[in-house]
Amino acid sequence: MKSITFHAVTGCVCLTIGLFSACGPHGRGLSEDMQTEQVDRFINNHLDKVFKEINASDSQREQITAVKDKLLVQLRAMKGSHKADLETVFEEMKKDKPDAQKLHALLDTQIEQKKEFAHQAIDALIEVHAVLSPEQRTVVQDKIKQHHEMRRERFKMFHKHFGGHK
Repeated sequence: MKSITFHAVTGCVCLTIGLFSACGPHGRGLSEDMQTEQVDRFINNHLDKVFKEINASDSQREQITAVKDKLLVQLRAMKGSHKADLETVFEEMKKDKPDAQKLHALLDTQIEQKKEFAHQAIDALIEVHAVLSPEQRTVVQDKIKQHHEMRRERFKMFHKHFGGHK
């Protein structure tokens, strides 16, 4: 569920700002602070490239960066909540008779948090849309389409080599 959460949220951020690819904490073995720094650096570098490509004004940069920062704060809060919930699941599963009601309630809470975040991400998308000019939106939309096509092709190649659902 952690990777689904992270990728779903980053997907929303991608749509919102039109610039991220899935940017999970790939630095396994690094401390959480180092992973956070890596993700921040990746996102900020990518954002800077897109800002240059669309010739974003200082005002646009500030507004879009504020949207990005707000979403990342929410993402990190959800990630922290997820870790605590995961520990609760592990503790329940150690019991001879896990509390099904507790586990279902935990799942419902996680789903509700993700749903709420997805709605916030759509609001952010609309906010960013209003900041960009029609020409800039076109460039960003083209980048998103290219990114999704590239991911689709990678997915096909992976399943061709390793099997799985098609």
